[in-house]
Amino acid sequence: MIANTTGIGMELRLNSESGEIVYIGYEGDVFRENYIAGPVELPLIGTGAANKVEGYGAILLGYRLVGDETYRRQWLACSRKPGNEHAFVFDNEHVQVVKTYIKEAQTLTVNIAITAKGDAIELAELALSAPVNNYYCPWRYDQRYLYNHKVYEHIHPGGEHGYQLVERLNGTEPLLYCIPLANTRFEHTAHYPGTIDVQRPSIANHSWPGSSLLFLHAQGYLENSGYEPLIADSLVSSTALEAGETASYGLELGFIDKRQRLEEVLVSRDKISVMAVPAMTGPIDETFEIIAKGRGPLSLLDDGNIELISGREWAGGHTWKLKFRGTGKQLVRVAGEGAEPAVLLFRITDPLRDLLERRTDFILDKQVYREAGSVLDGAIVPYTIGDFDEFKGEGLCAKAESLWGNGSYEGGITDAMFAAEKNAILPDSRQIAELERYIVTYVRTFLQSPENNEVIWWFGDYSASRSYEYMHVANLYYSMYRIARLYGLTTRFTAEQYLTFAFHTLMKMYDVSRPMDLITGMMGGQRIFAILQGFQQEEMVEFYYTLLMKVRHHAGLLFQGDVPYGSECAYDNTGYECVAYYAQYFNETRCMEEITAVMLAVRGDQPVWWWQGSDIRWWDAGTDYAETCHHYTSPLNSSALLMFVRQGRLKPGPRVLALIYGGLLGSTAKIHEDGRASMSYCREQESPNYGDHVCTGDGGLSLYGTLLGLRSFAYASPVHGEIGYLGDFTTDGSDTQLSFVPLDVAGRQVSWYFAEEEGDADAGDADCSTGMIRQIDFDRQTGGLRLIVSHSAVTSPIGEIRLRLEGKLLAGRVNGSAARLQPAAEREYTLTYDVGSGQDEVVIEIERSR
Repeated sequence: MIANTTGIGMELRLNSESGEIVYIGYEGDVFRENYIAGPVELPLIGTGAANKVEGYGAILLGYRLVGDETYRRQWLACSRKPGNEHAFVFDNEHVQVVKTYIKEAQTLTVNIAITAKGDAIELAELALSAPVNNYYCPWRYDQRYLYNHKVYEHIHPGGEHGYQLVERLNGTEPLLYCIPLANTRFEHTAHYPGTIDVQRPSIANHSWPGSSLLFLHAQGYLENSGYEPLIADSLVSSTALEAGETASYGLELGFIDKRQRLEEVLVSRDKISVMAVPAMTGPIDETFEIIAKGRGPLSLLDDGNIELISGREWAGGHTWKLKFRGTGKQLVRVAGEGAEPAVLLFRITDPLRDLLERRTDFILDKQVYREAGSVLDGAIVPYTIGDFDEFKGEGLCAKAESLWGNGSYEGGITDAMFAAEKNAILPDSRQIAELERYIVTYVRTFLQSPENNEVIWWFGDYSASRSYEYMHVANLYYSMYRIARLYGLTTRFTAEQYLTFAFHTLMKMYDVSRPMDLITGMMGGQRIFAILQGFQQEEMVEFYYTLLMKVRHHAGLLFQGDVPYGSECAYDNTGYECVAYYAQYFNETRCMEEITAVMLAVRGDQPVWWWQGSDIRWWDAGTDYAETCHHYTSPLNSSALLMFVRQGRLKPGPRVLALIYGGLLGSTAKIHEDGRASMSYCREQESPNYGDHVCTGDGGLSLYGTLLGLRSFAYASPVHGEIGYLGDFTTDGSDTQLSFVPLDVAGRQVSWYFAEEEGDADAGDADCSTGMIRQIDFDRQTGGLRLIVSHSAVTSPIGEIRLRLEGKLLAGRVNGSAARLQPAAEREYTLTYDVGSGQDEVVIEIERSR
């Protein structure tokens, strides 16, 4: 056995009768926290409840006798083998199963030997119960304990290259891993039956994501259930045993000090570690890169669905640049010596501009409820193609006194937010006119009182104190303000009026919000600081300071020692993004460090599109608590992580940036050909929610988060070379002249980070208020920049670009003429210029010293 090289010792405790694992912790932990779940951590273990859970390491076996179609399936009741306290045996007339634990200082090896006795058998199903310490329900009132002591799990059923990774909610070390050893594969994962049901006996609330099964053979389970392989046909198997023949399986568990160390563990066990940039989801006009590490030579298997651009080897790995030939789910395989190919499952979309326009048109053409005399006349409401909540069949979810049907919850109003923000980037006069009609006929008639600014949640007791509704309405107004200010395309209200509406909405929010809302973050709350900046730009001095006093009071509540991560639920991840922006604005260093680690810990890193970059979430989709991937928190929290990268508080690298862009782009994969969108994706065929969700639901908030974080990113390092995230990044070969071409819609905002051998980096931003950056050329020797900005689709006669740059600025030019760079903040400058009629492109040159 290869020793764990992390130096983290392991402590283990077994159920001496059944052989299930009761406790796994790391040596030296003063709290002796359990990473897996035993009866203490999960009350369903060891009970007689209908939804009981077997302990960690319990074995589920399914088999047939050769020539007999009867399928025999059961949880094995093992007992300790006489004379060996670490070996446990199950015996019946057909099979003998021996499970042995080998504990070393830093690792645990679990060996399973299955022997066919008197008859040959087909071993079609082999699974292990793998509950972890993720029962969050009791900790609504002690979020600090919840985040410091409870865990997430990230499972990758990637065959030989699969894993289970267990990480604390606060993202601190160490992490527990479980990987398959020789002749063993993780083929499938599912939740233990009953653990994701809406009604779960003895479970206090929905704050438990359920308990997982790890399948080492999945063919019998999938065939008997009528399910398809989760990722690829090649990952699913059964095995035949002659009488007296034994099949052996092995698992290794150990601790690592950080998530990236899992890659080293996999490679050291002759496995292949794979990842992709910019993410496992992206538009077809994007160039993707696959980064793989493994022992010996690696090769990319071309199944005809890719166009290989280039490939290169580097110390310990291989990188391939490629484009996809088609959209939809795309499987890519990387082969190595002596191992089955590692798989990556992508979901490729149409170009971003097409998706955004298509979705906005659907909202304004298909999701507006029209019934003269109805209080909902003119409202944007969710659209469903199947049964959802109390709505049946296909059509609009419209009902004034229902959770989803009145347009005041996260479904409906957030679609309007997205449509407005999209028009602040890609203006369309028809869409803007429809948005203004919506605001007049619904928002300022039914949803919000123009007299007292109350925003009503038309559900239950018709509350006017839920802060989230206020935040949604204020964000809608701010996007409309931007449309009016940048393009002059609004007719019902002026830019100043929309900004005033946002002010009064937020003031009312702070005055009437439920107390629990003001000790947590609010989705979209980052825009509060943009609204404050709007007051500065418009010289609305009294509004600025009046709102700032409210924001300061809110910040005091957020940072008074508690962990402001929750929401109206016992566990939630909706508040992270808002808390991150508050912490940045008020320079709360400790909170910035904590919330960064929390946002990274919650998202998956598996090379599968529905997990990679997606925050763990399991509610809001109705029917049950199956996993809801790429829900709205993922892009919102990605925007906050990207902000920390740009502010120098989170060091970027290919994997960190891929986690961010996976969260940003996952929402776009849920936009369908007709413009309808799904609120989430469920990978669990065991759930009625399987696949793309039938309802648009709160998908608008998801896409709104994507637009808040949408920017292209140029990354370069001596190890990884040049990598573009939503853009093509090339060099002249000398590494001194670099050129970056952003993808179409992503060119409004561009960032870069160039790591250098000695550890320093050149980082910066270029953000346009209007227009799109089509190209940036970097001179690494002089520090000079040359930007080409397109203004062909912009009605504003004035262009502005905001730059954040390292070094000292020496001069600026626009189309060859000297231009003044105005200081805006530390290391930040603005440059304004005349666009001129019929002028398609503007060339901006910046000289600076390094």
